[in-house]
Amino acid sequence: MFRGKKVVLVADWLDKYAGSERVMTSLIKALNVDEIYTMINIMTQKDLQFLLGKKREDIKISDTNLRIFGKYFRYLLPFFPYFVKQISISKDTDIIISSSHAVAKGVDKPTPEILHISYFQARNLKYIWDNPELYFTGIKSIFRLFFPYLKKVDLEYAKKPDYIIANSIFVQKWVKRIYNRKSSVIYPPVDINKFYISKKRNGYYIAIGRLESYKRFDVLVK
Repeated sequence: MFRGKKVVLVADWLDKYAGSERVMTSLIKALNVDEIYTMINIMTQKDLQFLLGKKREDIKISDTNLRIFGKYFRYLLPFFPYFVKQISISKDTDIIISSSHAVAKGVDKPTPEILHISYFQARNLKYIWDNPELYFTGIKSIFRLFFPYLKKVDLEYAKKPDYIIANSIFVQKWVKRIYNRKSSVIYPPVDINKFYISKKRNGYYIAIGRLESYKRFDVLVK
């Protein structure tokens, strides 16, 4: 796919190898990505090897000055729109694939003829649009002062991609409701060789994910 074209991948940030990063690994492999751009890269070398896949250490990863804040970069949330603008993509790029769950979709094209396809890994900046009480409590409530500004910028950034791909019908409907944009659905890849479906059923459920408040494992347990 995209043979003979220079393809770059833009991510919000690279800090750990989790769900969205696994999708990025598939994108890197399927699209033969040449370069990766992100606001900050603080991944361990081991996680980077997982991300890039075998024999792809040649991929250049570029980030911004946000890196100086290290693991505390999330406290710079109000400045994310600024830092994504600091990403400077090579002018010889043919195709931009943004892996966006925050502001990556807002990256600037160096030339207008470049094709930009944004894959929405989730509702973008969902913590300012939906259920902020799950994210901003206590001292973090001060971030709510920036919500009007962040929402305005996010709406503008959503206009930038030429095409939006949602990772589910749920996100597709959300994109239409919030951004009034059409999108196509491509589900995240699943390695079906790593498991099998049993015909036997037992009286319990399994939920897999990081123990983050917004994932609502408390509701699942109840």
